[in-house]
Amino acid sequence: MSNSSILEAKKSSVLILTGMHRSGTSLTTALLQSAGLHIGRRLMEGNRYNLKGYFENVDFVNFHQTVLRSQEIVSEGWTLQDNIEVGEQYIEQAQQIIDQNAISSMWGWKDPRTTLFLNFWANLLPEAKFLLVYRSPWEVIDSIYRCGDKAFEEQPELAVKLWLHYNQKMINFYNQYPSRCILANISQVIKQTPVYIETINNKFGTHLGSPGEDVYESSLFQNNSQDSHRPTVIDYYFPEVLEMYQELEARSWQPDDHLDLSWRDRIKSSPYRIWVFQDWMNLRKVETQYKSLNVDYEALKAESEQLKSQLSQTQQELEDSQSKLNQTESALGQSQSQLSETEKSLNESQTQLSQTQSELMQTQSKFSQIQEELEGSKSKLSEIKRELSQFQTQLSQTKSELTQTQYQLHQTQEELEQSQSQLYETTTILEQSHSQLHQTEEVLEQLLENYKQTQAIANQRQEKLKQSESNLYETTTVLEQSQSQLQKTEAVLEQLLENYKQTQAQAHQTQEELKQSESNLYETTTILEQSQSQLQRTEKVLEKLLDNYKQTQEELEQSQLLLNETQVILDQSQSQLHQTEQVLEQYYSRYKKSQGEQQRNLSQLHRTQKELEQSQVQLKQARNELDRLLFLEAIAGQPDESYQQLVWEAWYAYRNNDLAAMAQNLRKSMKQKPFSKTETVLNWLESFAKFSSDRGESLNTQALTNSPEWKQLIRQAISKKSVAARKESVQQAVSL
Repeated sequence: MSNSSILEAKKSSVLILTGMHRSGTSLTTALLQSAGLHIGRRLMEGNRYNLKGYFENVDFVNFHQTVLRSQEIVSEGWTLQDNIEVGEQYIEQAQQIIDQNAISSMWGWKDPRTTLFLNFWANLLPEAKFLLVYRSPWEVIDSIYRCGDKAFEEQPELAVKLWLHYNQKMINFYNQYPSRCILANISQVIKQTPVYIETINNKFGTHLGSPGEDVYESSLFQNNSQDSHRPTVIDYYFPEVLEMYQELEARSWQPDDHLDLSWRDRIKSSPYRIWVFQDWMNLRKVETQYKSLNVDYEALKAESEQLKSQLSQTQQELEDSQSKLNQTESALGQSQSQLSETEKSLNESQTQLSQTQSELMQTQSKFSQIQEELEGSKSKLSEIKRELSQFQTQLSQTKSELTQTQYQLHQTQEELEQSQSQLYETTTILEQSHSQLHQTEEVLEQLLENYKQTQAIANQRQEKLKQSESNLYETTTVLEQSQSQLQKTEAVLEQLLENYKQTQAQAHQTQEELKQSESNLYETTTILEQSQSQLQRTEKVLEKLLDNYKQTQEELEQSQLLLNETQVILDQSQSQLHQTEQVLEQYYSRYKKSQGEQQRNLSQLHRTQKELEQSQVQLKQARNELDRLLFLEAIAGQPDESYQQLVWEAWYAYRNNDLAAMAQNLRKSMKQKPFSKTETVLNWLESFAKFSSDRGESLNTQALTNSPEWKQLIRQAISKKSVAARKESVQQAVSL
């Protein structure tokens, strides 16, 4: 490691978080990141097993995986190998990763594989602190099985062995570096998060803040396996697992100095037979549910295909209807244009007729004046003749004008006939439009047969179209009758105007019907959109059913694994029993043959052993007395002389494999030393290590702490602590 990297590591606080897979290390890291710990810029993405992410630095994960693969170990870390050597070629790579990530005053990383490399990182980063997290074995195993890794399908018991291996490494490392570690149960981290962070700050001198309130979601952290029979199954087949879990609880950080051992109440003396049959029944139940879901899935799939086919057909019919409707609208537009031209010609004819009527009125007025003049001029015949001549001249002019008026009237009649012809053509075009509308109606009726709600509207439209046809027929009849009434020009024109208005109203009604058809088409489109929406919802339901099917399949596989495991264990037990019976028979036969010879040799061996034991005992007593006198001379006059003497005698008893005497002396020493229980246990370990080192020996801490006498001593110390705490709480309650 470069000098700059060493100085940088000393200036910054490095927190390395690790633990067995599925033990809550991701949640703990998320809390610390929210509190201000920098865990890297490139983090592993989440999946359906960790929705919020794994909070693992990609650099360190890749490094661990590379080292594991170099020794032919799977990259996930599923190994029981005790020592994994890191080659020289990887040390420089580790230094580069540290240089790239040491960019904050408080930084670190999390990766469960770090548990396999604790000593490597402790030597490479002497200032680093370690946060060791563990979780109950039944919850970890249940979580691993739910992930469905193939490594555990063939070896389900591998999950239990890995839990033992990873947590044993954490205990050994914690015993070696207690001042650099905090060992905690994930349940305590969740319940006492602020206190946990405060403990980190106080012990390691960090400045972490308060985590966000939305980091932890109880729905994403499942612990329902503790209420099942799984702890009893683990205790029955792997009793060492629960012993290690109890030791973890005894060594771990306890915020209220109270150890929760309520989980032991769930453990039975042996598995109940009903559990195996219950799993069997649940397995068959899951298979039945799977078959039912599969049938429902196939039915929904067929229905979905049918809906898609109907939707495609309906869309095609809708496009055809829309095309025909556009053609009908185009023809109707042409008819309206021709009708407008006819209306314009009719207005011109009406104007000319009005002018003719005005001229006739003027002529009649002049004629009346002439008659009055004739009556007033009888007395003046000459004047009358002269005026008569003038009158005749005027009358000739009037006749000429009348002839001209008649000619104009004849022209008006011809124009009226032309208007009638144009109106008849308009009627024909309207009838064609009606025929096209009728065809459109038939197509729409065929399209809307699947939607009964629009049938009544289509029938009403048909009746209105028939009424329009009747009105057009009446208009034609009226126009034919108007030919016989051409002499009555004013009446014919009025009737023609009235018929024209009726025709215009009918055309307007036809437009309304077309609008109604468009409305019906819009309703049909809406229904199709609703069908598409329903199809989408059906597809979502299918997706949910598929997810449920996958989950059911996983649970089925887990149940099958457990059933296979139980069957294998039963077969192994029967095979071992049979082999044991055969071995016992062989030994019994040999025993009978050699019994006589053994009796002869035993007496001689007994005498020889007795003499040897006496000599060894005398020599051992002499050495023990000498060591004891030397140690008493060294500690003479010290205030805790009696305590040190008891600890030395306990160590000496352990050295001589007298574990009962060791436990007895250590119990006595607990009464002589005013330390807390945890400090006393640590002092024992330090004293044993010192005594062994002074004599050039090495202390096997793992063998010592794993001995039954030591574990029993630890349990008694914990129970006494719990009793003292309860007495103190009772006294406080009484005083209140």
